[in-house]
Amino acid sequence: MRKKINIVGAGSLGSALARRLIDCGYPVSVFNRTRNKADLLIDDGAIPIYEIQDIFNDDCCIVIACLKDADSIISTFMPLLDGRSNHPHEKLLINTSTLGPEESRRVEAFMRKIPLKYVELPVSGGPEGARQGKLVAYMGPVTDSFLPVLLEMVTVLCSRYSLMRSNQHAQAMKVVNNYCEAMNMAVAAEAIFLAEKIGLNKDEICETLPMGRGRSVYMDVLLDKYKRNDRSISFPLDLRIKDLLLVAPLLEQTCVQSFFYPQLAKAYQKALSDNPSRVDQSTYFDFFKAYNK
Repeated sequence: MRKKINIVGAGSLGSALARRLIDCGYPVSVFNRTRNKADLLIDDGAIPIYEIQDIFNDDCCIVIACLKDADSIISTFMPLLDGRSNHPHEKLLINTSTLGPEESRRVEAFMRKIPLKYVELPVSGGPEGARQGKLVAYMGPVTDSFLPVLLEMVTVLCSRYSLMRSNQHAQAMKVVNNYCEAMNMAVAAEAIFLAEKIGLNKDEICETLPMGRGRSVYMDVLLDKYKRNDRSISFPLDLRIKDLLLVAPLLEQTCVQSFFYPQLAKAYQKALSDNPSRVDQSTYFDFFKAYNK
């Protein structure tokens, strides 16, 4: 039987990870500060946990955190500082949140105050990738005692992963990858709109645009949404921008002057300001079309 995994954070990614792990035979419990989100996973086979102090217990020594940022991670786990965690044995916390390298250092320093082993495992692929076991993961160093069980879990969730030298390297490469994703989405939006202006119809664009070597994963993502006129939220625009903004301090710290980043960040932020309600990242295409009217 597989080891029990507990999850902190029942948002879109946390819920998808829980369902994937349950489908693959892992017993799963879920904690969320908004209790009803954890309760929504009961029908999928998850057991809700209502106190963070119970997240480590005699049945579970491995926890996955799926939270928004450094502040939410620290505030959620703050109660464990008083030593009231109900599990005295060795335990592992796996943080899948995307953080900038400085945020990563701050969270890692906080976690050292709690008696646990800690590793950062930022993932790419969103909820859909999680449900299909096709995430990409950047794994920080982990103690040998937990490495086999962590690798077993990662192979269930991910199609590819890389072992990095530090948590900060893992986060930095995830941030760089996110930058590429945002850029590829924006370029694909311009390419589709340009093809429309040339006079191609939707079917012609979807057939011919990805034929050449300029194709990217995010061109495929946008073309799929475009072809089906799909407005559902696969990855929210506000989270795309949250991840994109983590690039700025990385550029500053490395003294890299980007030709593209300032304009790209400005465009995505304008797209978000034009859509006050939560929308999918592909809404950037609608923003670009409106920009050209």
